[in-house]
Amino acid sequence: MKKNLLLLLAALLYSAVLSAQTTGTYIVADNGNHMASCIDSTMTLADIFVQRGIKDLNDPSDNVSMYHLYQLQGSVITNQEITGPFHYSDFSTVYVEKDGGHNGGLVIFVNVLTPPTALFDIDSLKYTVARGDSINYAQDFFNHTNLWSSGLPEAPLQDRIFIQNQDTNVELPISQFPSWSNLGKGYYRIRYSVMTCSPSDLLEDTLYLKIEESLCHNIEVRNTPSVCRTEVLDITPYVFVDGHSATAGEWADMTFWDRSDVLNSTNGSVIDPTAIDISTMWNKTSLYPNIEIVYQPNVDLGAGVCQKFIYLLNTHVPTKFIFTDAVLTHDNYGYSKNYTIEGDYFGTNNLFDKTTLKKLYIDNYNVFAGSSFDFYSDNAYANVVTGNNLTPGDYYLRAINNTCSEDTSYFTIHVKNRDFDIIWQGEENLGKGYYTFDAPDYSGATYNWFVWGGSIVNGLGTDHITVYYSDKASQYVTVSCEIDFPTIRTSDTQGPLSSAVYLGDSDADGTYQEIPQETVTAVTDPSDASTLCVAYPNPAEGAFVITGNGTFDLRIYNSLGQAVYENANYTANASIQINNSKGVHVVHLTQNNRNQTLKVILK
Repeated sequence: MKKNLLLLLAALLYSAVLSAQTTGTYIVADNGNHMASCIDSTMTLADIFVQRGIKDLNDPSDNVSMYHLYQLQGSVITNQEITGPFHYSDFSTVYVEKDGGHNGGLVIFVNVLTPPTALFDIDSLKYTVARGDSINYAQDFFNHTNLWSSGLPEAPLQDRIFIQNQDTNVELPISQFPSWSNLGKGYYRIRYSVMTCSPSDLLEDTLYLKIEESLCHNIEVRNTPSVCRTEVLDITPYVFVDGHSATAGEWADMTFWDRSDVLNSTNGSVIDPTAIDISTMWNKTSLYPNIEIVYQPNVDLGAGVCQKFIYLLNTHVPTKFIFTDAVLTHDNYGYSKNYTIEGDYFGTNNLFDKTTLKKLYIDNYNVFAGSSFDFYSDNAYANVVTGNNLTPGDYYLRAINNTCSEDTSYFTIHVKNRDFDIIWQGEENLGKGYYTFDAPDYSGATYNWFVWGGSIVNGLGTDHITVYYSDKASQYVTVSCEIDFPTIRTSDTQGPLSSAVYLGDSDADGTYQEIPQETVTAVTDPSDASTLCVAYPNPAEGAFVITGNGTFDLRIYNSLGQAVYENANYTANASIQINNSKGVHVVHLTQNNRNQTLKVILK
């Protein structure tokens, strides 16, 4: 998958030279347009023609004598024809075309492979977990793994990474080991293999994983009910020690501290665990009901040996999120804003689904569980807005929970319109054949299509195209379109927007539709591959990657504005693992003084 993503980004740089016409030649490469070799040998046009399976879909009698090979300068096709053999290292790209000019041809990517000498940059990973606990080590594993690929057709990655429990000596590929990335106490051997220069030339490397249990007692708070801001809570029934409900003797060894001041967690006071007064631990700017449990047997093991246990109570009714020094955003056009419920939201075709706010701020979290939003058209909260859709304008929200008679929060949002809002996506190839795709229809607009994994055979430059996929097409394919509007639009003054369509399940009549519209983050200009970053998969179950090139200053924040992950030297495509933090997260990337913000949903 990583290989496909990288090739997609590289291909974007040359999308301007890919073209097709409604009549004439339709040149495709059934075996893909990437050629690589471990030896800097020579090749000819005939080699490319045969190995890549080049053919004209409209001319079954064509042959290599009808084709020419030209040098590329950036994305420009030059007039410098390559007539003889050339080395792999001579060019990074060349252009193959059929007689009749540059209208019928395709780019071939060429490179010399340098196989790595190792696949892991360390010999072992070591962890200490709480008693009876496990750890998800996937992030560390992928951070120290060289996911190198020669481009040869080999088994999926999950069938080339093997794990063996040294106690049982049973080795399985991770595709048959569902919990491979989350393990408890034990000693494990991980083996990873790749093809280098040929299917018979394999490189293998081994990494050992050791997981030990801590001497510290494991403190947990489980299944507490959501509370109102005026409630008094007895938390003792929900406290567990080493997996069992805490006894009276164990409670006697615990000290409960109010640590609600998240800006300075050392402040606070001792509280009675049988009667925690939520009203004293809450305000609308910086304080949330947050407790620390200090267990004396852990303290006796020595200062710093055992981690402090901090627990954020579940509360009803959302309020303004904690202010942080980080600039976060929920503006689809990329304008920086503090991450609060209040602010600008963008609808499509003059409509905004107001259930989006409930999904963003309530449904994905234990905090605010059971609360709801009421929408009003006036700041006196007299005229309720019915239905799910909002037209552009100002709206006044009241957050309530029926179980909390005294808890209410108020917000103002501004709904603006945009023509469409579609993110880059790809899908599994549905097989050989012709497929049609549609972009939104705008009078006077210019449509610039890009196809990964197939070839446009009809409709180039219009809002409706036909794409051909061979039986050798990539497993993952993407069809996308950038739309340039003839004049400045009232709903957006930022220039061209990026749209995407993809192969998905067909409708009952067999047609293929554009991907559903959805609320997303800032659109990035796809002509600049260095800043085109995408979170994958999204939504994710804890682990995901940020695609792109080079290294980034990466920060990830949860809905409360709290940093849950930071890496000043994050390498693109390295795995990120975030535990115990569900819902919408904001990813802030900085590279060469350029910023990009993404949203990632963790399930």
